[in-house]
Amino acid sequence: MKTQMNEALEKFETVILLEEHSEKVAFSFLAVRHVVVLAMQLGFYEKMVDSLKQMLRMSQKVSKNDLTEAVNIVQDAIQKTLIN
Repeated sequence: MKTQMNEALEKFETVILLEEHSEKVAFSFLAVRHVVVLAMQLGFYEKMVDSLKQMLRMSQKVSKNDLTEAVNIVQDAIQKTLIN
């Protein structure tokens, strides 16, 4: 399971790199959201914090609904991780 999660993390990071020099951030914002959650689940807390900062820097380029949804998903993931 962790191998699959690591592979997913790498693929999401690739998406972020591909869209890095573009003004559009639709896919990379979603990818960063996934990186935050996966990094936390894998115990890569420094990567999680760095990705969360990146997500917040991108927040002005996405809709308020997308940002709210991303924050809620991250909060839920943190809560589930702390409970387990």
